[in-house]
Amino acid sequence: MTEKKPLYMHIDVKPDENGVYDGRAISKRLMNLSYRLLATYADDDLPKAEQLFQAIAYETLFNNRIRLETPDEDDIEEFEDEEQETVKSRAMSMTIEFSDQAERQKAIDRHVEDTKGFTDGLLSYPVKW
Repeated sequence: MTEKKPLYMHIDVKPDENGVYDGRAISKRLMNLSYRLLATYADDDLPKAEQLFQAIAYETLFNNRIRLETPDEDDIEEFEDEEQETVKSRAMSMTIEFSDQAERQKAIDRHVEDTKGFTDGLLSYPVKW
């Protein structure tokens, strides 16, 4: 067996005019990579690959919800370090460097407001689980 090397993924996303990386664009690219990787496990059967993708996505969402609602001891330190920031703030951490936390939050808020129409469009997609 050859030497085990870590797998690195490169996602080329540039920050918007507010200095915020679009989490939806990054998520879409990651999901695209994930779906292609899962097709192998589904013997290239598309419905089976979709079912596998949905099952993993659902499990991931469920586990993250549980982790955020009932943090374990490792997470408690993380929460304390972040001074009880909201889930929204924790989730939107992909910004360019800001020296001022208030300026960073303003940039995130502008990004969310500027792209609200796009987000609303995505939320109107029919989703079945």
